[in-house]
Amino acid sequence: MKNQIKICFLMILLGTITPHSWGATECCQNIRRIVEPVVEITTLPSQSGGVITSGNGLLAPTSVKFSLMTNSDDNDYDFVLQASVKTSGNGNVNAYFENNSSGYIVLANALNKPSLQSVENIKNLSSRASDNPNAIAYLLSTTGSGRDGVSLKTSGNYGGYYYEINKGDNQLFTVSQTASGLPLRNTYSFESDRAGVYEATITFSAYKRP
Repeated sequence: MKNQIKICFLMILLGTITPHSWGATECCQNIRRIVEPVVEITTLPSQSGGVITSGNGLLAPTSVKFSLMTNSDDNDYDFVLQASVKTSGNGNVNAYFENNSSGYIVLANALNKPSLQSVENIKNLSSRASDNPNAIAYLLSTTGSGRDGVSLKTSGNYGGYYYEINKGDNQLFTVSQTASGLPLRNTYSFESDRAGVYEATITFSAYKRP
C-alpha cells in the first residue's frame, strides 16, 4: 500500500507541474569584429644579374620575381609593378615603355648615368644609338600566376607606364619579369654606351584604395 501511495503521489505531482510549464525561450547576441585586409609582398630567388655582350649588346636572361600574399580582393588594393632608372640631372625616371604593343625596360649605366633626354630618346624610339648614351632598352617578358595575370597600362599617377596585377580570387600570387635578348634597335652602341653595370629598379607595391 505504501508503494501505491508513492506512485500515485508522483503521478499527481507530474500532472500538476505539466500544465504550468513555460514554453521554450531564447535570446541571441552576435559577436562581430572586422578582419582588416592584409598584404605581404616578398622577393623570391631570381636571376637579377646578367652579362651584356659588348659586341652586340646581347643580354643574358635577367629577372626579378615577387610573391604576394593577401586576404583581400582586387577591390581593396591596386597592385602595381613600377620601374625606374637614375639619371644624371633629374633623379629617378620611369623605365618602362611600350613599343608595338610590347613592354620594354630601360637599363641605365649606374656610374655614368644617362641624362633624362637620353632615356626619353629611347622611349621615343630615336633612330640613332648616339642619341641615348649610357641607356639601353630590352624587351620584357612579364608573367603572373593568377587567372587574370598582368597588363601594361599608363597613368600619370604612376609616372607613365606600369604593370597592373590582376590576382583575381587568388590569395597567393607570384609575378616575374625577365629582360633578355638583343637590345631594341638603335639603343645600343659600344661607342656610345660606356662599360659598367646597367640597372633598373623594379618595385612591386600595394596601394590601398579609399
